[in-house]
Amino acid sequence: MDYKSAIELVRKAREHCDQIFIHLIGNPNPHRSNSAGMRWHDDGKLLLNLAAGKRGTWHNFSTEEHGDVCAFVQAELNLSWREAIDWLASWFGSSTLSLPASTPSKISPVAVARPQKETKTFGLELFHKSHPSLENSPGYAYLQKRLCGFLPTEVVEGGSLRFSPGHRRMEGRTFPNCIGALLALITDATTGEPTGCHRTFIDANFDRIERGILGNQGVIRLFPDHLVETTLAVGEGIETCLSAHLLLEGPPVWSCINAGGLSGLPVLNGVEALTIYADNDENEIGQRKARQAFERWREAGVAVTLHVPRATSVDFNKMLVELVSLEVAE
Repeated sequence: MDYKSAIELVRKAREHCDQIFIHLIGNPNPHRSNSAGMRWHDDGKLLLNLAAGKRGTWHNFSTEEHGDVCAFVQAELNLSWREAIDWLASWFGSSTLSLPASTPSKISPVAVARPQKETKTFGLELFHKSHPSLENSPGYAYLQKRLCGFLPTEVVEGGSLRFSPGHRRMEGRTFPNCIGALLALITDATTGEPTGCHRTFIDANFDRIERGILGNQGVIRLFPDHLVETTLAVGEGIETCLSAHLLLEGPPVWSCINAGGLSGLPVLNGVEALTIYADNDENEIGQRKARQAFERWREAGVAVTLHVPRATSVDFNKMLVELVSLEVAE
């Protein structure tokens, strides 16, 4: 594809802008959209113009960022202009762009950094373009600092955990001290189909800044399916699950991300024994949700074991860190 074809592709993207936006960030807010423009978010402050003369241009009134369809693809998927053109070409089923290393600035729109919408599409693309090995990455260093990074090869190499360097935006916020994010692939517990990506933003000291989900609820298969066989352990957060696995030398473990995910975990065919690692929350939500999962799985005929830390406001990661601290002090 040459320059002329690239410009034609941008024009074509303008014509199909509504479909491209929906593909990237989901359906618009129907109460704030009309024939002149589609709007996203509860406040409708992300506008895609559909009117003649403005079609394909967008404006975020929260941040005053704006651009054309190609610029939106750049920002949403964190791509260069050349990569965004290739993405559009792939979306339309065309060949990718073949350009010299230096692209003329007159046809290269300015890349804009706009808030990342919480979407499955963006999350999965972010995960799959990250390096498949977690080893020697800041993400691995973060887990090691939390004392839960002593992981088997199956977890570190080509598994559900990856690291994305430089990724530091979430819901319109940029974390200035962030060096990247630990990524975790979220999948449907039953089918294994990807449903999203969990992000843990990390600073230069390998401490957590913030975390959140791109996409939908599911499980993080910290250990792959072929290691599960008939026994499985589950808990809430990634760090909690890995810490409990180390402390109790338990079976392969999956993260359900939060208490709601744990309580809603469906009974899985082939699993004969389930171990549940619960958080000991002061408001007792963690214990209550874990107990719900315990009862449901037991009623299904599965042998279930429930582990809960004795101290209040403690999960297994905090328990592991405090235990090691005590041993060092002694």
